[in-house]
Amino acid sequence: MDFYKLIKSLDELVFEILSWLYFYPRTLIRTLLTPFGLMLDTEKRMDEDPDPAWGDRIGPPLFLALTLAVIHGIEIGIGIDAVESYQNEAIKELMSNDTNLLAVRIVLFGALPLLAAARELKVRGIRMTKSALQAPFYAQCYPAAGYAVLVNATYFAAHDLITTKPALGAAILFGGLLVSALWVGFVETRWFHRRLETTRLRAMGHAFVLLLQWLLLAVAVTLVLS
Repeated sequence: MDFYKLIKSLDELVFEILSWLYFYPRTLIRTLLTPFGLMLDTEKRMDEDPDPAWGDRIGPPLFLALTLAVIHGIEIGIGIDAVESYQNEAIKELMSNDTNLLAVRIVLFGALPLLAAARELKVRGIRMTKSALQAPFYAQCYPAAGYAVLVNATYFAAHDLITTKPALGAAILFGGLLVSALWVGFVETRWFHRRLETTRLRAMGHAFVLLLQWLLLAVAVTLVLS
């Protein structure tokens, strides 16, 4: 009986992993093109069932983690050393482990949906509990993953050019980061406008403060690790 359960679990695991090959690209395209609809549907599902079946897409936290894993895989594939900029030898050795590096990135990019969800609850006057935080956090995982894709795609495009053609590399880096910030800023502004039932100007203010908080956190983490 135990052996049968093990085989059954392996069947489900293999199917789940292989299904990502189909559902991950679809989820990524929807995240980049229609993030707002994806977020609304996520909160609706979470309100109806705390543990919903995600059907035609990958669940939000898993999608964010998979996205960062794919980014790291591409990084390795094109020969970018993720720890080359670290000065501290102990930190460099620690971060040279793929698992540790991925864990730090999950925490870093996971902080964005956490901050966004916390801001939403605070403005709506809802007491901060794990159950109350879960639905908005899940919804925010999709734009966080999209933002990670745009930021890292910019970095990959500019990486070699920074050395060989500094002016062009800097222009691509600045332009790409600006587009990434405008994309996530637009998504968050629209989200806060809808969810907080406030003006677009106030929603833009909430989005700006959110991104500033996350940027300060990212800079602090970078300084600690460097």
